[in-house]
Amino acid sequence: MSTIPNTHGAAHDDHGHHGHGDHAKYPFLQHHFETPAHQFDSAKLGMWLFLATEVLFFGGLFVAYAVLRSRFPEVFSYASHYLKC
Repeated sequence: MSTIPNTHGAAHDDHGHHGHGDHAKYPFLQHHFETPAHQFDSAKLGMWLFLATEVLFFGGLFVAYAVLRSRFPEVFSYASHYLKC
């Protein structure tokens, strides 16, 4: 593989990768991670962030429903007649 020197002093291969890391040893390792542990930690953080945003989003929807239901009970009572079979 040919290397292309960069301004930072580290050599990159033709795909822009550094010459270090465990990419040959671990074929599942994505190019932007240095180690499998780094990839796992990033995936774990991403999953926790996803779960947190889902809880905030649906929590907000349920709070909005509860507030509107308590402030305007007559509207919900009127609308429920159209939902009955």
